[in-house]
Amino acid sequence: MTIVTYVLYFFFYSAVGWLGESIYCSVGARKWVNRGFLKGPMCPIYGTGALAMAITLTPVKNLDIRVPMFGHDVLITPLLVFIAGMVVCDIVEFITSVLMEKLFHARWWDYSNKKFNIQGRICLGHTFYWGIASILFLYLVHPIVAAARLRGDNHLRLRACDILS
Repeated sequence: MTIVTYVLYFFFYSAVGWLGESIYCSVGARKWVNRGFLKGPMCPIYGTGALAMAITLTPVKNLDIRVPMFGHDVLITPLLVFIAGMVVCDIVEFITSVLMEKLFHARWWDYSNKKFNIQGRICLGHTFYWGIASILFLYLVHPIVAAARLRGDNHLRLRACDILS
């Protein structure tokens, strides 16, 4: 991949993350909540997280690791993606929290009231969600986005049968 591709992915996933989080928070508040701290529709933590997952977890996803279980060889690669995704996303979330607090003297999230948190920056419950998000991202979302980008080089042609084959 080229640097341009990484930049495009960063901006795309930053915008999608902003939209998803803003909608999620708006539903609970019953009014529009802009979850970005920048001008415009962007949450860079989502772009950073998506790139971190794509770069670090794709090699894990491409492994073919099987273990014998009940007389069959069971593929455990998705479990490894889940576990590695939890670690990668927690690292991104923790570092982002520290940097934003140092740069802007504010906290955008605080998990202090959640069980098993570390400095209120990450918590076990969200760690589990990040593992699920890693599976969905690596096996569903990113392949579709990558296929759309590749098809975009051929006049933005994207068909479901191309993605699923």
